Amino acid sequence: DRFLPEPSLEKQPELHIHIVVPNEFQTWGKYNIGITAGAEFTAVRPEWLEGLNRMDLNIVPSEFTKEWIVKTKFDKTNEETKEKVGELLLDKPIEVLFEGYDESIYGNKSADDDINTELNSIKEDFCFLFTGHWLQGGLGNDRKDVGALIKIFYESFGKKLKKPALILKTCGSTPSVVDRHEVLGKIDQIKKQFPGQNLPPVYLLHGDLTDNQMNALYHHPKVKAMVMFTHGEGFGRPLLEFSTTGKPILVSNWSGHLDFLKKDAVTLIKGRLTDVPKDAFPENIYQEGAQWFTCYFDVVKKELIKCFKQYKKYNKKASRQKVYAKNFTRQKMTEKLGMIIDKYVPEFPTEVA
Repeated sequence: DRFLPEPSLEKQPELHIHIVVPNEFQTWGKYNIGITAGAEFTAVRPEWLEGLNRMDLNIVPSEFTKEWIVKTKFDKTNEETKEKVGELLLDKPIEVLFEGYDESIYGNKSADDDINTELNSIKEDFCFLFTGHWLQGGLGNDRKDVGALIKIFYESFGKKLKKPALILKTCGSTPSVVDRHEVLGKIDQIKKQFPGQNLPPVYLLHGDLTDNQMNALYHHPKVKAMVMFTHGEGFGRPLLEFSTTGKPILVSNWSGHLDFLKKDAVTLIKGRLTDVPKDAFPENIYQEGAQWFTCYFDVVKKELIKCFKQYKKYNKKASRQKVYAKNFTRQKMTEKLGMIIDKYVPEFPTEVA
């Protein structure tokens, strides 16, 4: 019932490109391409494989996403005998197309009056920045692990005399007034775990910003580093966009962002694979037995403190990432898409009037 009705067209289109979760892929063209962010963990649902197999070609944003789609397999069984009669696995081509950043905006120092007003009101000169949605799931179970990030930040600097700040550019499902109060409530619940402590400040930047405003935020002198201890990313474009500043990045050593982050130019946090909790995803996305990445919290604390104390050292190596990021511009993405289209899409006969 999630399928869109078939469009009413005078003739069947030669090429149909569908950008959606794979179980909703439809084949309305003579040649059909499915584009999806895929999954952020180690297995996808069988309905996703069935959807991917409906298409002539599938495109995903990272080698990580491709790897786990290709590795996922399910047994096909006879309903009467319960005997295995085959396997469900990907049997259609799949290519990787990274999500390029807009080089006309990102990588160029800029300012924005609204951003400056907000950040200039912050008294701290050293701010860690997190950018991303605060998704469903209890503490430690939301996909980007925002709740755990706040808790670890408090633990790292709560008893320190000199403290940095943490800026959360986040919201839940929709940037509404209700959502803002819910996010503030979740921050307050974590803060209550540290009664009587002089905790470092956590600031909330809530709602939608333009690309120009995001770039101004990234380049603001008080924003010193990006932190994201995510359980898994299909790609992680905010990390790519921020990397064009040449400032330090502290991030999980797993999933899609490893395609574009240079290992010797960022700080990759070690961790382990853990089972994906059921409350982390809607039922139509969650797959039993799937795993994702959980950072070692002691390593996170150590790196946060070291980055704050030894910032020049972290900032020096980050400059290499700024150069490397130029391989992932929107222009280069467009060029790669053209190569993929040329490789797979057939030539269609021209109609004679």
